[in-house]
Amino acid sequence: MKRINFLLGVDLLLTVALLAMVATGIILHFALPPHSGQTFVLWGLNRHEWGEVHFWLAVTAVAIVILHLALHWAWLVTSVRRTFTGASSNPPSRRSRILAAVVTALLAGAMVGGFSWAATRFVHPRQTMHGHGLGPTWSGGASGRGFRGGAGGDPGAGWR
Repeated sequence: MKRINFLLGVDLLLTVALLAMVATGIILHFALPPHSGQTFVLWGLNRHEWGEVHFWLAVTAVAIVILHLALHWAWLVTSVRRTFTGASSNPPSRRSRILAAVVTALLAGAMVGGFSWAATRFVHPRQTMHGHGLGPTWSGGASGRGFRGGAGGDPGAGWR
């Protein structure tokens, strides 16, 4: 198989994966909006199951993007080098390509790791009012403690 045909096939797969992600995103946002839960289904799948399809399409798209970048790595390194250093269009050395790959992998790892850390660090239960809906809770009561158990003003003035 010619390289150009292989590259075209990879790009076509990436396009299909991204369009499918957009389609499932539209389904999740409009057809099965938040809180539709088990009540509504589309083509036999509920909101949670469509979310799983959306997630795995995203994983597939990321894998294809990585393959796409690997296939075009020499061109990418040359273009970046030319942009930032004004160097000639000579192909980059093997050392330059490996160094660029290591730096890119470290930056991507730091971004993913930082996001993962932040996402797990700042997760907390949603607070409800009277056990329903959104918003703050007010403990009030005889303890004299106010909003969320902190030292508060008039305990009798709180929501119950």
